[in-house]
Amino acid sequence: MDQVDGDLTRNGVVEDHRSPVLDRVLRALNHPLRRRILRQLAERPGSAGTLARYFGEDVSLIAYHLSQVLAQECEVIKLVEKVPRRGTIEKIYAFNPEVWDALRASPELADGGWEFFPLLLGMRDLAFAGELG
Repeated sequence: MDQVDGDLTRNGVVEDHRSPVLDRVLRALNHPLRRRILRQLAERPGSAGTLARYFGEDVSLIAYHLSQVLAQECEVIKLVEKVPRRGTIEKIYAFNPEVWDALRASPELADGGWEFFPLLLGMRDLAFAGELG
């Protein structure tokens, strides 16, 4: 591998630095608070404020996990709405069904294992994920 303009390349071709879907989902599920957040967002969209009140946690902690980790780094949730509230913008996030569909189709899980992920979220299954959007 060579370093060209800050990008890693193989044989002169710039490679995609984004982790494979399985790695992104495992990172998302690697924290108990993120699993709780995902469980809630699988049921209905929510904001850092509403989730913080629901869980009894600090809003900045929830906002970090929502925005930085789950939405930007792991891409397992997505920003669906921005609502003006009391001089600020409330960001509403929802479960990202595309990532779960990609996980189901990933080569790493070709021989099974998909059924394990809903259990990590404390749900029976994620069959509905393709219907969200």
